[in-house]
This record gives sequence, structure tokens and C-alpha cells, in this order.
Amino acid sequence: MNLHYALIIFFIFIFYSCTSSDPGSADKSSFYETKWILRSLNGNKVYTPESLEEAYIKFSKDKPNAGGFGGCNSFGMTYSRKNKSLKFSNITSTEKYCDFIKDQEKNFLDALTKTDSYRITGSRLSLYSGSKILAVFENTGVK
Repeated sequence: MNLHYALIIFFIFIFYSCTSSDPGSADKSSFYETKWILRSLNGNKVYTPESLEEAYIKFSKDKPNAGGFGGCNSFGMTYSRKNKSLKFSNITSTEKYCDFIKDQEKNFLDALTKTDSYRITGSRLSLYSGSKILAVFENTGVK
């Protein structure tokens, strides 16, 4: 149970550390400090039960940290980004059990571990492994 509370505190710290005091930067609206909502995973539309929050990822500009929500659990990680290369490491997640969405959430986290590049087109962020699209996110303007 202590591990559960430690993970909750860790994720609260990650999310609050992602908050920027410099709103309005064009660079941030294109990649950083934006709540990227997961729309498709491995070519399939993402299912979000009406009663749950949508899965998303958010990148910090000041630190190489990212965090988000997988549909049932919160997660955090570090990332490295150079040109169009993007790699995630040290992925941690809370361990709440949600039978109805567990496979989709597992596939989402697996896609993050396989990511090696990305592309932003309009309001869409696509994560790739080689030439294969793993996940597509939408920037809905929510920070």
C-alpha cells in the first residue's frame, strides 16, 4: 500500500513540474505543455468509456519528462527528442486494475516503448517505429 501512495505522490510531482510559467509560446503549442489526446493505436480507433477521461500524453519543455493517462492509470517517464527522433525510457505507471480497458492501456504503453520517431501534421502528433505508425494523438487546445 505504501508503494501505491509513493506512486501517487510521484505522479503529482511530475504533473506539477510540467506546469510552465511562460504561456503562449508557439513552440509549446506545437509539442510541449499540450495535452495530446490519444485518437488511434496501431491503426485502430481508441475506445474511451463515457465515464472515463481520455488517454493522453503531455511533454514538459523544461525537463525531459512526460506524463499522462492511459485510460485507467497515470504514467510518467523520461524522453529524449532530437530532430524527429523521440525515445521514451523509465516508464512507470500506477497499478489500478480496470478490466474493460486494460488491453488498450497495455498496448498504449507498449507503443511508447517502441517509439523511435514522431511527426506533427496540423493538430496531429504521430508516433512511429520505423515507418509504422504506432499511435496518433490530437491537440485539442487543452493544456
